[in-house]
Amino acid sequence: MPGDLYPEISEGGVEAPTGGDFAGSPREVPGLRSQMHGGVNMVFNLANDEVGYLIPYTQWDSRPPYTYGQTKAPYGEENSGGPDAATIVHHESLKTLKTLHELLGER
Repeated sequence: MPGDLYPEISEGGVEAPTGGDFAGSPREVPGLRSQMHGGVNMVFNLANDEVGYLIPYTQWDSRPPYTYGQTKAPYGEENSGGPDAATIVHHESLKTLKTLHELLGER
């Protein structure tokens, strides 16, 4: 991953907490590891270069009210590539996994 991926994007369980800046259903589903077919499936963060925190779109929170009962904005947003960065990385990762599985003759 080209940044610090929130674990729920790789493991599953992205939430849409009350107070987030963008309501709706989570975009970064399914979890990436659930789409891997190997015996040992790993996701490496901070590879290649650093685009910052990869925060699920529905958990992005730079304006009040804040999620999870916080009284100030979370730390990650100021060190992120923006609210769409995680969605883009997730989408492209799924495409890469699909292509890999097709090349290997897997379903």
